[in-house]
This record gives sequence, structure tokens and C-alpha cells, in this order.
Amino acid sequence: MSWTLLAQLREAALAGALPQAARGLEDLDRRWPDADVAALRAWVALAQDDVDAARRWIDITFARAPDHREALTLAVELARRTGRDDEALRHARRFVALEPGSAVAHYNLGALLESGAPDEARAAYDKALDADAGFPPALRARGWLRFRVGDAGARSDFEALARAQPRDPAAWLGRGACALRAGAPAAALEAFDRAQALAPGDATAAHGRAEALERLDRVAESMAGRRLAVALSGGDAGARCNLAMALSRAGEADAARAEAASAARAAGPPLARWLAFQLLPIVYRDAADVAHWRAHWRAGLAAFNADVRSIAPDAASAVLTALPSFYRHYLDDELLADQCAAAAVVECLAATALRAPRVRPRARQGVRLRIGVASAHFHRHTVGRLFGGLVRGLDRGRFEVVAFHLGSGEAARATAGAIADAVVGPLHALPAWVDAIEAADLDALLWLDIGMDGTSQALSALRFARLQAVLWGHPVTTGLSTIDAFLGAAGMAPADPAARYSERFVALPGIGLSLERPAMPAAAPRGGPARLVCAQGIHKLLPDHDALFARILAAAPAATLAFAPGAAEPLRARLQARMRPLFDDCGVDFERRVTVHPVLSDGDFRALLAGADLVLDSFGWSGGWTSLQALAAGVPVLTCPGTGLRARHTRAFLATLGLDDALVVSGADAYIERASALAGDAADRSALAARVRGRGGALFDDPVPAAALSQWLIDELGC
Repeated sequence: MSWTLLAQLREAALAGALPQAARGLEDLDRRWPDADVAALRAWVALAQDDVDAARRWIDITFARAPDHREALTLAVELARRTGRDDEALRHARRFVALEPGSAVAHYNLGALLESGAPDEARAAYDKALDADAGFPPALRARGWLRFRVGDAGARSDFEALARAQPRDPAAWLGRGACALRAGAPAAALEAFDRAQALAPGDATAAHGRAEALERLDRVAESMAGRRLAVALSGGDAGARCNLAMALSRAGEADAARAEAASAARAAGPPLARWLAFQLLPIVYRDAADVAHWRAHWRAGLAAFNADVRSIAPDAASAVLTALPSFYRHYLDDELLADQCAAAAVVECLAATALRAPRVRPRARQGVRLRIGVASAHFHRHTVGRLFGGLVRGLDRGRFEVVAFHLGSGEAARATAGAIADAVVGPLHALPAWVDAIEAADLDALLWLDIGMDGTSQALSALRFARLQAVLWGHPVTTGLSTIDAFLGAAGMAPADPAARYSERFVALPGIGLSLERPAMPAAAPRGGPARLVCAQGIHKLLPDHDALFARILAAAPAATLAFAPGAAEPLRARLQARMRPLFDDCGVDFERRVTVHPVLSDGDFRALLAGADLVLDSFGWSGGWTSLQALAAGVPVLTCPGTGLRARHTRAFLATLGLDDALVVSGADAYIERASALAGDAADRSALAARVRGRGGALFDDPVPAAALSQWLIDELGC
């Protein structure tokens, strides 16, 4: 009779009749003081959130049966709820010892170990699945644990979970996340659609779906999905930060900053406070606007720095990988103090989030030196195109080159593999990268670029080798104490490097590049009004320069001018709105004579350059790969170099070709005069184009810079 009543009371409790079950169990316990009765009464108390009653009934159960399995599980849960992690762990380990073949026991232990001992947690989940290969909680937990550390096996766990429980949203969330990481957005979208259908109110499903849509270039749908994720999360600051970064990528700079600022005001995470000052307008109204936002950035950094040491490791990691100070770099060339201040913050965050790697104490002797090269931009990016040949040209008799592919995708991995002896990556977690780069046991580490990518920002703040240097893929000082040398080019070197670089400035010969000539389309037939092109990115087109372009067209009334800023539509519209009044003031019909192109494909961009009569370089931050492509197509490029390396790229190229007398000018007035003169003189342009075509080979296939880099490494490492 007692067993029958106990079973009935259990059914009542499971059906939600908790008060009735509690009264019935207490009455039964007075007549039949059995351990199972006390354990069920403890479960009811936990379900009612009555922790005192739960603790009392668990103690009663253990007094009657010290090894009661259900009571051990309840004791684990009670200890977790009340913040007594050590007690929870003790009960969980006892349960495992009593039931070594129990999937539940091992799973409970793994769940307790995840935050502090992920390797032990993984082992516990493995044992749970050894006991029951289809145990859903362990598949779910191990899948996410593997995903967080970048283990590709996460996908198989989520697939197994989907087979075991096809209506479990977590199975499809996990499959979607793995597909995104693998660069398969269409498969990811399908999985997130399934997850959202099963759990319409799940913010994570909405966020994942939005990520997949953005990668499929369905930007409007993606933005709607991100806003849904914010709403479903109750305005969670993390969801709003994700929205802010997506808005920035879509060119909605003001809306992006507003989201981040709002999240920061609502006692949001450090990431929100970081984004609130790093997300700058990109297109500025005038010089005063530039000065305002520069001051805004400095004030934001100072405020962030005030409590940077109190930031928790996970929050520090989120900040590190989110957004470097990229937008700040374009506001002026006086960056040394600001970069050093920002770098100090980044180094503090990295020390919080990541362990310090071991460093080889001395260079190898008698064998090839191991040189690491790191970038997220090996493939289809200016950085990879500029420096791939330099890496490929390193002396393989003296060096073994390991490429650290910090980006994503197998195509990029293949590109890195074509210039290195071995490739590591992609990996998807900072701790995994620390382990991998440390394990490479490097003699030196060369960063192709620092300042454009969050993973590079985080890892470059650590020391992995005795010698660490950065090339001019992003041509500003890093400010980092971990970077020993900035590898520039003699043809671009500033007069006083120490005033601009925290690193020791090293000038490689000439243009500092050993690169193949880029394939360019045949130049378009010449004739008619001069076609002028400025193909530099929107970040380089500051307000002070608009009037210069307007004055050129005013002085050359038959010429047209095309911009290719590579910007999303909202930013392109803002740029046109800023430019139009200045051109009107100069008597230039903006609509008829000026084209501001939308984002162009690589082929269309090359065709635009090849079809130009004259390419106009930008001011303050000159063209690199763009100018090289134009010159390779036989198109003259006019430049007005500045004082810093970043404003002297095109000057170095033209000096190498012996064309600096004709295409390098000093000062804005000289630039306007020379550009308008060339625009009006087809014969002069034709003669210059012939000189460019005749001498263009001097820029390419030059082994000297790679040989110089090899010798510099040997000298620095003392081998």
C-alpha cells in the first residue's frame, strides 16, 4: 500500500500538484519513514524553491540511506542553487564513484566542472556518452563545450543530438553555429530556421539566423533579425552590441553608435562601453566634426581605461575580439600617443583574458630558424596581395615558415599554404590560438598587419617569440610593447620615425615588397574628355579634400571624376551629400560630372582603374595596392605625399619608376594645378602612360626586399 501511495504522490508532483504532494508525502513519512519518501519530498521542496525544506529532507534521506542516488543528485542541485560549488562537486564526485556506469552521474560532474576545469568537464561528458552514446544532455553540453574551444567535433555531437531529439532546438542551434563557422551560411540558415520554428521566442536562434542572412548578403532581413534578437532578449546589452556592430558593417554608423551608447548607459558590459567610443561616423561633416570625434574617442578611451583592471576574463576577451581602433586611425597622422594609450588598454585586457605563453629563450643553432607569419587577411585582401611574395621569398635554406591563418575559410588557408611551409588555422577561440602559436616554438613572429582585426589585436598583445615585428599592412604604429620592430620601406620612410613609431623602424629596400605583377584588363581605348578616378576607400576621403577635387574639375571643365569608395549605401549617400555643395560652389555640375560608385566587384574595380586617363591619389593616406594596380595597367597616378609612411606609398612607387618628376607634387595648389593640366592635355597624358608602361616592370618581381628581410632576421637572431 505504501509503495502504491508513493507512486501516486510522485505522479501528482510531476503533474504540478506540488502542495498536495508535499502534504501527502509528509503524512506518508510519519507512517512510513522511508528514504525514497524523504527524497521525493526534497525534490518537491526544490521545485517550490524552498531551499531550507529541501536541505532538511535531503539530510533526512542521507540519514536513512547515505548513498541514496536521487538524494545525491538533489544535493548537487541544491548546492549549485545556493552557490556552494565545492559541496556540489563533492556530491557529484561521490555519485560517480557509486555509479561509474551512470551517464547521469558523469554528466552532472561535467556540468559542475565546465566553468573552472573545461578539460575535466570534457572527460566527464566523454564518460557519460561512453555509458549512453545517445544521452541528450551530455551530447548537448559536450557539443557547446567543443564549439567554444574551436573543436570541429562539435558538429558531430549536434548531429547526434538532432537524431536523438529532432525537436530539441539546441540541436539545430548547434548545427547552425557550426555551419556558420565552417563558412556555410545557407546550411546555417536552414538550421536556424528549424531552431526558430521549434522555439519562436529564442533570442539565440534569431541572432544566429541574422548572422547567416548577413553572410548571404540579405542585409535588410539580417538587420530585422538582429532587432528581433534584441526584443526577444529583453533588450540585453550583448544583443544590442551585436546589433551595433552589424549596423556599422552596413554603413549605419550613427545608428550603430547610438545602440552601443544606449547599451553602455544601461549598465551594459565593457563591450558596450568600448564600442560606444570606437564606433565613429566614418563620413564627417567638416574639419570641426573630425576634431570633435577625435576628442570623443580620447575621452572614451580614458574612461574605459579607468576601470580596465576590474574587467572579468570573458568580458575582456569579448572586447579584444570585437573592434580595434581602426576608425580612429584615419582621423589624422598624429597617432603615437593615442596608439600607445590604446595599446596599454589592449595589453591589460589580453593579460586578463589569456595566459602568457612560453617563449623560446634563444634562437635555434645549426638548423633552420622557425619564422611565424600571422594575419587574418591572406586571401583576397590588400595585405595578402602586398606581402605574400615577401613571405614566399624568405630564404628556405635558413628558415621554416609557419603561417597562422587567423581568418576563416579553406580558400584562405590554401592561399596561406602557397607562401608558407605549414599553415595553422583557422581556429576559433583565443586560448586555442595561444596554445597553437606557443606550440610552434618560434624564433621570430612577423605580423603582416595589426589594427584591422580583433583576433590580431588580441594575440599581438602577447609575446610568443624573442623577436616580433609588424609589416606595413596597416601602416600605423601599434603602440604595443610586444612589437619590437616596424618593417617599412626606404622609399616611404618618414624623416623622423621615432616621432611616429613606438617600434624600432626598419626600412627594407625600395618599396619593401617582392610581389608579382597583378593581372589587369587591357587599358580602355583613349579619347574624349579625360576620365579621372579616385579609387581610395571612404575612410581616406576626409572633408578637407572635397574642395580640392572640386577645384580640379572646375579648372578642367571637360573632365569627369569617378570615386570608388567601397562603401555601403548609407555611407556613400552621406559622402555625396557632403561633396555636392562644395562642387556646386565651384560651378561643377556634380550629377553630370561626378560618379560615386557603389561597392564594386574585383573585376569591375580593375576595369575602372584600367579605363582611367589619370588616377588621383588620396591625401594623408595614399594608395597602396590600388596605385600598384593602376600603374600595372599603364595608368598614371598623381600623388601629393605627406610626411608619414602611410601618405608616401604612391610616391615610393613613382620614384622607383623614375616618374616622381612628373607625377609627385608638393602641396594642395600644386596638386590641383598638375591634375587639371593633365586633364586638359591628352598628349601629355599619353606620353606619361607610355612611360608608365615602359617602366612598370621595375615595381614587380624584385627579390631584393625579401632577401633583405631574410638577412635582417638572421642578424637580429644572431645566427
